[in-house]
Amino acid sequence: MPLPNVAYFCMEMAIDQSLHTYSGGLGYLSGSHMLSAGALRLPMVGVSMLWSLGYGEQKINPDNTVEIVYTRRSYPFLKDIGVTVDVTLFGQTVKVKALKLEPKTFGTVPVYFLTTDLPENTPEQRALTDKLYDSEEKTRICQEIILGVGGLRALK
Repeated sequence: MPLPNVAYFCMEMAIDQSLHTYSGGLGYLSGSHMLSAGALRLPMVGVSMLWSLGYGEQKINPDNTVEIVYTRRSYPFLKDIGVTVDVTLFGQTVKVKALKLEPKTFGTVPVYFLTTDLPENTPEQRALTDKLYDSEEKTRICQEIILGVGGLRALK
């Protein structure tokens, strides 16, 4: 495969149902781009977030109340490529690790998933990549910086 000359950054990618890193429309669009680019063997890579708890699943309780359930997930098919970068978030250095989804797994281009769920980070820093579209504004800003700045540094 030729060296990539396009890097596609997106907060969520629906590549396969077994990879809980998406919530809906944008995820389906970006995941389809990764699959199409892989089928066409385009010189491209994807960069996204590895959400430890995903988007959550709705559960209807016996009393008809709705609950969002989060499950910590692991993905043994993601490859640790030994790339960890530093990103500064509100004056604090946070470690961001890149894990690679090999094209052969689902037929995509290479996709790099970023996580802060690392032992060297504080519990608050580790939680930054727990939930897709966190409702806390500061957390969302941090997530966007992790994707943009961390993703670019990881690719370099």
